[in-house]
Amino acid sequence: MNGYMNGHMNGLENSVMSDMSDMSDTSNTSDTSDTSSNILLSMHPHFDTCQSDYEDIHLQKDVTVINVIGFFVYFILFVIIIPFFIFRYGSTEVLLVYFANIDNIATVISFKNGPFDIGIFRYLYLDNRPLLGFINQSIINYIVLIAISYIITSRAVKSGNIHNGVAAISIILLTTYLLPSRFISTLMHAFYNTFTRDLDISRYRVVRYITYIFGFIVAFILIMFEAFLVKIFSKHISRFLETMLSKILKL
Repeated sequence: MNGYMNGHMNGLENSVMSDMSDMSDTSNTSDTSDTSSNILLSMHPHFDTCQSDYEDIHLQKDVTVINVIGFFVYFILFVIIIPFFIFRYGSTEVLLVYFANIDNIATVISFKNGPFDIGIFRYLYLDNRPLLGFINQSIINYIVLIAISYIITSRAVKSGNIHNGVAAISIILLTTYLLPSRFISTLMHAFYNTFTRDLDISRYRVVRYITYIFGFIVAFILIMFEAFLVKIFSKHISRFLETMLSKILKL
């Protein structure tokens, strides 16, 4: 009987120790997973918790109205008024380049959820939060893609070579559409954090407005960089594509 009890207790102790070991492994795995997730999520400077967005949408009565108004302010100013003056006093080419970069403008003015501390552009160009952000970003991206498509089509028609258009779009899509948004946002946050680290809170707003100017400068530099890349490399890419296509068709 004593042998049975001892064996039973030993077995029970081993089972408990095994369960505790499994729990420890699970906890360690969970901690590792949480750490990895935190690193990945913290890489985007605009990241906010879901709880914060839930409180904004469901507990603040005016948040939806404010952000809808914000989108219309952006649309009227940057998609109608400014393009009108560019078209009237500038050129069609400048207008198309402008339209191809209105997503970068949206990224800049979305910094810290927009100026004036009322969150008017909080969901202007972010689709990882409410449906409103997804709709706004989709409309902006749609306009950008139409402008890019027009630029590429006109380039291909004028040159009589479709490869020229494809070469240009391979550069434009990367430099002014797919990559800049996160790059601009990260630089703006780094700029803001650097200059507010040792300031009292009363001066934060001044640095914030300077950061908006800095963001527009970065966006302008990226546009110039895109134009440089297209001018220097588009012909080489066009010839490469033409050569590769001819070899593929011969197979």
